[in-house]
Amino acid sequence: MSFSKASAFGVALVVSGCTLATDPFEPTWIDPSEGGAGAPEQPDIVDPAPSGSGGAGGSPVSNGGNEGIGDVPLDPVGPVDPTDAQGGGGPEGGAGGSGASVGGVADADTPEAPPPDTGEPTPEPCTGSTFEGSCYEFVAERVAWSVAEEACVAWGGQLASVGSLEEDAFLGAWPVNVGVPAGDGTGIWLGATDALLENQFLWPDNTPLAFASWAANQPDNGVGLDCVEKRNDATALWYDRRCTDLNPYVCERGL
Repeated sequence: MSFSKASAFGVALVVSGCTLATDPFEPTWIDPSEGGAGAPEQPDIVDPAPSGSGGAGGSPVSNGGNEGIGDVPLDPVGPVDPTDAQGGGGPEGGAGGSGASVGGVADADTPEAPPPDTGEPTPEPCTGSTFEGSCYEFVAERVAWSVAEEACVAWGGQLASVGSLEEDAFLGAWPVNVGVPAGDGTGIWLGATDALLENQFLWPDNTPLAFASWAANQPDNGVGLDCVEKRNDATALWYDRRCTDLNPYVCERGL
């Protein structure tokens, strides 16, 4: 049975190539490339864009206006990403953001922020000797006490301060460290001086000596004898000496 009445519906049926019959039937898709005003779209190429994206919004495809044939719902192509909530963008990106992050997770290629600058200089590794939390640098060059102290400050420390018998014994190996013969009677500069306050020896940080290892009759407080050396002899004890004399020296700084 077919319609012969020329109507809008009849034309749509003729163009689409469909014929109504009394028996039940399944609708047949027609290739859209063959033309026809009522040819529906293929289900596998429908863009399931969410509403508001400017497209069909994922709604079912119409049957071309045929009465009696319900709309055929189409499943979306693949699941919709729930994180794509900005701008209603479709599966190809749309207006849903730049794609630099997903769900608030930063792009793995984003460089890490540098550590904050605390203003403190990064300590240099100790290239000398270490003892009880300090780094020591033995210098063989013979200079005046003030020149030695300036060099130690530039190195990041000061002339060595001695706080215990154990530390003094550790420094007793200084002749080996600067390459002089043992027991030759020379000395090495320590940090103590009474140049600022006569007969009151202080370390470079202006703290008084809590420990001292003076030789007999030392310090003798002779004129200009304001700086302290550790002697390279059998005793390895301390002597006061003129600060303008030339000695090797030992610097100290914390690790």
